[in-house]
Amino acid sequence: MSDNRKRYRETGAAPLNYVAGLGRGATGFTTRSDIGPARRCDNDPHVIVAVATVFWQDRKVDKARSWLNRAVVLNPDLGDTWAYFYKFEKQQGTEQSLAELVARCVRTDPRHGRYWTRVRKAPENARLKTDEVLKLVAASLPHP
Repeated sequence: MSDNRKRYRETGAAPLNYVAGLGRGATGFTTRSDIGPARRCDNDPHVIVAVATVFWQDRKVDKARSWLNRAVVLNPDLGDTWAYFYKFEKQQGTEQSLAELVARCVRTDPRHGRYWTRVRKAPENARLKTDEVLKLVAASLPHP
């Protein structure tokens, strides 16, 4: 057992660089059991995106793509999921897959999301189209 896990069991407090819900980092907390409960939460796009970013960081490209696709199908109105998917495809995908993703996003015209609404409602972005907002939001997302 790692020192971090021992310290966690003794004190009950997670290490400073441990992010609750993600279980990523050099803390030794990432196991299949950390992702298992998230797999059972199949109706929350935020959890699905979090799992997809774990797969993305582990360079499991096909799994990350399928989980991101699940997130945008589950709630197409959530712009943050589209932005994460765009950022992923820009890094890992082809130009054709990126163009298809942008076209799908424009058709659904998302309206919600923490990052999406912040960019969308900024006065300087008032006249931007959906594809332009998508690119700005993807650029403002934290790197997974």
